[in-house]
Amino acid sequence: MKKIYSIAALSLTLVTGTALAQSQRFILAEEFTQASCGPCAAQNPAFNTILDANTTKIIGLKYQVWWPGFDPMYNHNKTEVNTRVALYGVTGVPNVRVDGTAYAGAPNGVTQSFIDNRYTNVTSPFTIAATHSFNAAYTQMTINADITCTGTPIGTLVLQTAMIEREINFTTPPGTNGELDFYGVMKKMVPDDQGTAVTAISAGATQNVSLTVDIPWYVYNLNQLAAVLFIQDNASKVVHQAAYSAPIAGLPAVDMQITTVTGIPSLICTGTFSPVVTLKNNAAATITSCNVNYQIDGGAIISQPWTGSLAQNATAQVTINNVSASNGTHALHIFTSDLDAGIDIAPVNHNFNKNFSYSITATLPPVVEGFAASVFPPVDWIVNDNNSDGIGWSRVTNAGGFGNSAQSAKMDFYNSTNGRIDELFIKKIDFQGLTGSASLDFSVAYRQYAAENDRLEVFVSTNCGTSWTSLFNKAGTALSTVPGGQTNAFVPTAAQWRAENVDLTSYLGQAEVLVKFKATSNYGNNMYIDDINLNVTTSIAEAQLENAIKVYPTLTSGLVTIDANFTKEENLKVVVYNAVGQEISSNVYGKTLGGQFIVDLSTFANGNYSVRIFTDAASVVKSISVSK
Repeated sequence: MKKIYSIAALSLTLVTGTALAQSQRFILAEEFTQASCGPCAAQNPAFNTILDANTTKIIGLKYQVWWPGFDPMYNHNKTEVNTRVALYGVTGVPNVRVDGTAYAGAPNGVTQSFIDNRYTNVTSPFTIAATHSFNAAYTQMTINADITCTGTPIGTLVLQTAMIEREINFTTPPGTNGELDFYGVMKKMVPDDQGTAVTAISAGATQNVSLTVDIPWYVYNLNQLAAVLFIQDNASKVVHQAAYSAPIAGLPAVDMQITTVTGIPSLICTGTFSPVVTLKNNAAATITSCNVNYQIDGGAIISQPWTGSLAQNATAQVTINNVSASNGTHALHIFTSDLDAGIDIAPVNHNFNKNFSYSITATLPPVVEGFAASVFPPVDWIVNDNNSDGIGWSRVTNAGGFGNSAQSAKMDFYNSTNGRIDELFIKKIDFQGLTGSASLDFSVAYRQYAAENDRLEVFVSTNCGTSWTSLFNKAGTALSTVPGGQTNAFVPTAAQWRAENVDLTSYLGQAEVLVKFKATSNYGNNMYIDDINLNVTTSIAEAQLENAIKVYPTLTSGLVTIDANFTKEENLKVVVYNAVGQEISSNVYGKTLGGQFIVDLSTFANGNYSVRIFTDAASVVKSISVSK
């Protein structure tokens, strides 16, 4: 729910879900909170104090969510946080759920009397004995649970296991609400957010669960890792029992930080690049060697040894030479390892992640894109998400241009912070040798939240993004396709779209033309684009070719006839593209005055295809649908 951060406390209901409960309950308080939420900052100190005063009765498990603003801890594990948000239907923060269903509301509703009453009077049908340990390198954590059923629980139960960081302390606020200290933050559900089946469901039955998981790179301090376990019925949401395994600590303070990485272009059209990594020793122990590693898209790890002498607060630079990749967008991960001084206790600050894109291959127009294929961005397109949080451009399946489809590209202004920029690049275009006129047509749908000026621009570059020229710029009411504001998330109807056109004629003849949609958020409401058609019309020659060509049937089970009638001999070429713009068939017929030419699509899957017909003077595009 946009811009509503807290939920009023609901009435208290005590639920055990048992017919015979025999064991002492350890209470679980799951809080949904956020580092840019003002009410969270106001209520969390008192909530944390009461949890800290009752460590033998209750444990807090915190999920950092994605609204109302930025929170790096949410970005570390979005999927599993989203699962817990969806389970409880949480729509505002701060919000606390005690034992699943015993309480739902603001943190200030979890009072001492409430804790005492539930701890004393509401028993549990289980006991859980929990421990955890680490491997020698502190790269894996093993969590062990011994479950004993002491009653007769109801439902299909799972053991949910959370790796948490007991305390995270920042020197500057990570969000906008001023909070510096965070407690019980979920880092990873183990093995995942679906949990482990509980089989000990009759009185006296026992079950051992042992789970080993890699420690995520986004842990702030290995000495603060702990575990929270709880048995839950995901259907009723009732939590029957919880357990806690406290931090082990004991690792000495060794902390090598990657402070900056430079030399990574967002867009590369040819060649290699060489990132420069700046290392800093944050701890007292002098560091004399380590490995600086990188991997692309989670692939092979390439290591580069570093040696030197870094005293506390000293820095050094390491250059990684000649990094390259294939066409498309890639994830680069740079990290240090194998410190001679010992185990680095702060994984999050010796890991660096950034996306980069190669745009090597230029394609001839037309580029026709309706976002029908599930892959996003489309093949050879690029999404430049400067915030790396995945909120910006995405493909949706609940709205399409003028209602002609259910797919489009959505820009999530609704959840984007003010001023953030997200870019969507069309695949690189080759305009060499083309004359006439060129244009970009697209459909857009947008509605303001109130009076915000969310902005959409179209830019063009002929030098691989070194400089850009703006050809389209609309914001606020000028961009809006629906009058007035809307406070819930905007999803357009068929009547709430508008067609737009951008003239690209002046770029004809250029070998490499980049076109991008740039979205700048004012924290308003959602925008959608669809029906991308970047095409070249060669005026008189184009019109003459349209008259000289007939293509039928446009709905076929496989065979398509091209009927051509030229006034003079022309070189004829026919190219077929699939719905994502990939060339899948090409036939060259040479010099001809015309005739009937058969294109066989019978081996292709059902769907929409574009047939582009080239002659010496012009080209035309025809749309064909295959349905068998």
